[in-house]
Amino acid sequence: MSEQEQSLLEQQDEEEEEVASRPWWVTLLVWLGMVVLIVALIVGGVVLVMYRSVTMEALPERTAAFDGQTLTPAAWDWQVPVAGFIKREFTGSDPAAAGAALAEIQVSDPQLTLPKGMTSQLTLAGADGTVLFEGSGEEFANFRFAADGDYTMELTVTQAAAQVGQSVTGQDVYRFAFTLNAEPQVTLSGESVVQGGVVGIRVTGVLGEVPPSLTTDLGEAVFIKHNGAWLAYLGVPEDCFGGEYILHIRSGEYELTPTVRVYGREVRELDTYTADGSAATPYIGAVPGALRDVMDIVDPDVYWAQDGFVQPVQGTLVRDYDVYEYTDRVQADPLLMATYPIELQVVLQAQIDAANALITPRRSVNVTFATPAGSAVVSPAAGRVVFAGTLGNTGRTLVIEHGAGLKSLFYLLGSIKVSEGDYVTQGQTVATTQGHVVCDMRLGDAALDPWSVWRNVNPGVTFR
Repeated sequence: MSEQEQSLLEQQDEEEEEVASRPWWVTLLVWLGMVVLIVALIVGGVVLVMYRSVTMEALPERTAAFDGQTLTPAAWDWQVPVAGFIKREFTGSDPAAAGAALAEIQVSDPQLTLPKGMTSQLTLAGADGTVLFEGSGEEFANFRFAADGDYTMELTVTQAAAQVGQSVTGQDVYRFAFTLNAEPQVTLSGESVVQGGVVGIRVTGVLGEVPPSLTTDLGEAVFIKHNGAWLAYLGVPEDCFGGEYILHIRSGEYELTPTVRVYGREVRELDTYTADGSAATPYIGAVPGALRDVMDIVDPDVYWAQDGFVQPVQGTLVRDYDVYEYTDRVQADPLLMATYPIELQVVLQAQIDAANALITPRRSVNVTFATPAGSAVVSPAAGRVVFAGTLGNTGRTLVIEHGAGLKSLFYLLGSIKVSEGDYVTQGQTVATTQGHVVCDMRLGDAALDPWSVWRNVNPGVTFR
């Protein structure tokens, strides 16, 4: 045996003697340290595998869009949990996306679409750098551009764990530019309308808060703001000529000229007589002059938008809308006429026709009901009472403004249950009758066909 081998054996014996002489707890600690080291290596390997398996696909849905155009983040910083406090961070930037220009925007209220469950903060600036808006995406929904031009926007979309109940956190930052070139657009409720009907007009793409204006031979209408657009309801007079009418709609520097064709109503006749008392049925052919100022009221709302209309009075119809009423016209008895020679029949009929031709009919512009005294009159739709009082020629009179200038008028009432300024709901009792009651519906100076409104079949009134 060589001296080297002898030295190694002696060293080994010494180590064994040293181990044998150690206390038992020292040996235990050594083994525990080795176990801990092995476990740490295993756990570290598992965590490393888990860390590498977490990719950007683990991030939540992050799609954001402006005016329907998908936005690309200029910078992002996200943290995804791996194990315990260990998170994988995804941070980066895209210089090409910073300040990228969107396609030209042609609407006045471009919509901002944000990922669900995230918060947002944005700053909008004009071409000269002036900040025009600063706030959240929800607040931006109420912002309206005042002018066309070039704009820039910086948008930060953030997800915090406390807000959505999960531990993925982070944010995307968008920086982009766009040109706004909005032009107003007009939509009508229909291309044609019958006398006594309504033309609904909606104008979108209007910049600022100045409403459009309307000029037409059919009458006047006032635009009101509704659901981000400008709405107007134009009443078509029951006595206007049929044919094509141009609607001149002005908005800023733009003029829109849609056309609508008016068709005549079927001519109907009603005969009443002094002898049987039917000619004494109360007749009201025009809005009293005392209500002139009331008729100019236009509430900036569409109170009937949700529930529509109902018929306000239940009773016997004694005079319908838009009929020609003739009083005491002579009707030849066919049996008696047959007893006369043909030549005499011709002469007699000519005399009867000549006498009837001298009778001037009156045209009904409303609906007259006969009801038991004390019957209820309900509001046909939600609205605001703009007149409740007694007038010389129409007795107890009630006027309800349903918004946008559309009004219900009731004449010859027995009692009035509401006061001027009250807001009423559809179907609410607002008055009672004393026998005959006259129901009138008006848009400006136009007397409307009440039946189409009450039955919710008037395309212009149901238009939004």
